[in-house]
Parts: sequence; C-alpha cells; structure tokens
Amino acid sequence: MGKLPFYSRSLSVAEEFISSQYCKVKLSSDSESSATSITCRRFPEIGVDSWKLGYNFEFDAVGMEELCLVSVDHGSLSVRRESGFETCRPGGVMLLNQPGRPFHGRGVECGQTVVLLEAAALLRAVGADEHGECPLDGFRPVSRAAESRLAAGFTYLAALADAEVLTGRLVGRRAADFLAALVLDCFPHKLGTELREAEGYRARVSTWKKATAFIEENARRDIGLPEIARAAHVSPRAVQYAFFKHSAITPVEYLRNVRLAGAHAELLLSDPHLVTVGEIARKWRFVNPGRFAGLYREAYGSPPSVTLRRI
Repeated sequence: MGKLPFYSRSLSVAEEFISSQYCKVKLSSDSESSATSITCRRFPEIGVDSWKLGYNFEFDAVGMEELCLVSVDHGSLSVRRESGFETCRPGGVMLLNQPGRPFHGRGVECGQTVVLLEAAALLRAVGADEHGECPLDGFRPVSRAAESRLAAGFTYLAALADAEVLTGRLVGRRAADFLAALVLDCFPHKLGTELREAEGYRARVSTWKKATAFIEENARRDIGLPEIARAAHVSPRAVQYAFFKHSAITPVEYLRNVRLAGAHAELLLSDPHLVTVGEIARKWRFVNPGRFAGLYREAYGSPPSVTLRRI
C-alpha cells in the first residue's frame, strides 16, 4: 500500500511494470517516443493511479479481477466493445472491463486517472452478497452530470491519497465505501431492488433512532404517537412501521416500557416514608394505579409496593 512512482522510455519495461501492478498486458506502439509515467496509489480495496503515456499505443489485457475505471485528462482512450470501439475523451469517464474478462484498446497520447475498485465493495454498499457477480450494467455513466461527478470524485480521492490521508485501514475502507456509492450513483447497475431496500432500511433506522431518543427524553411529558411522529419528521404510520421492523413493538409500547423502567428506577431509590407508589406512578404518566401495578408486576415479577419497601 502507498505511493509507487514509475517512469521509463522503454515500452517493454513499461509493459512489465503494468503487468506487475494490474494484470497481464501486451503493449504495442509505432511511435518513436514511448515515455511512460505512472504513479500508483494503493489502499485497502481501491487504487487511485495517474497515467501519462506520451505516445500512441494499443494494448491487450487479460485477467484483471478489479474493476478498472478511467477519467481521461488529455488525449483519448478507446476500448473495443461488441459494437466497435468506444472512445473516452477529456472530461469523460469509462469502465474498461468486467472482472476477469480480457479487453483490448488503444490510446492517443493519453493522460488519465485510473481507479481500481473491487466489485465486492459495490455489493457491500447495498447489503448484497459480496460474492455475487459484478452489478454494473454498462461501461459509461448514466449522464454527463454523473460523468462530471465521477471525475471530481476521482480527483478528490487522488488528492487525499497524495496527502497520505488514506493510509489507515479504517479510512481506506471508508474510502472504498465512498467510491462504491459514487460509482453506483453514476453508473447503470442491476441493484435497483437491493438499493431501494438498503435506502428503506436506513430511513427506518433513522426514524427509529429519532423517535426513541424523543421518547426517552420526554417520557414524563404528556406525549403520544402524534408527538413522536412529529419529532421524527414522519407520519404516524411511518413511525409505527419503523418500530415494527426494527424492534417488533409499537411506539406506544416502547413509550410504556420506558416509563415503566423510569418508575422502577425511582421506586428503587425512593424512601417509602416520603413518597407513595401512586405519586411515582403519576409522575411517569400512569393515571390508573391498578393498571400500573399489573404492568409493573408483569415486567418485574413483584408489585411496585414491594420494590419501594426494599429500603
């Protein structure tokens, strides 16, 4: 991991270096000059490399397991597809390959940012099986705006790499997650259902966290489902669904459990000569003493009066 610079005017030396860092590659060129400058920046699960090839060339690549994406800065890069050559020009972004499949291309005095990403990172981003097939369903971004976002993201990651920000394993892993999300956001893919489910899950968790925090902070106030929903910025139905999916109880049941826990803690700490069970129950919004006693016994195995007299 880290930065590895390379420069050579020998085509065979460049071919050997590229083969050692990426996959088996055969380079050919009719140009008299063959100056190759490459800076490899490698981190957990991703690579963010800079290439400058000052000559026209063709290449054949075999067996590259990572996804290889390029953002062209100058010159051009073309890759053979089933329908012919697809060309990427300055400002453009293109996926070169599908993992493990050979690909052939050519370039014209090309300068480019080369980004490597494991397909597993894309699958992990939406909670899918990391051992599944690559989900990308095309070699170009879905729009020119998406292409611009990708190019900016690649530049940002290269700057972080040069500043040695990505050297830690945890930071490198988060960089891979960021890159995977960016690629999924900008390329066509086959993860529509998984992505919607992941987004729905995140939304439900966010709703549940907001609602539970509100309940725990305001359990002694006169609140109910409408107030909980407003605090979570969703409808009552949405907050009920979030609780059902995340904790298998209703928001009102969660509120009741928090109030019972608060009353239980206060009963344990109170002096029976100074306070009654009824006073504590009312403080925690239990207006029916008999109902409170029944719920308390069900939760803690004994009447609240026994807990209060333990001191």
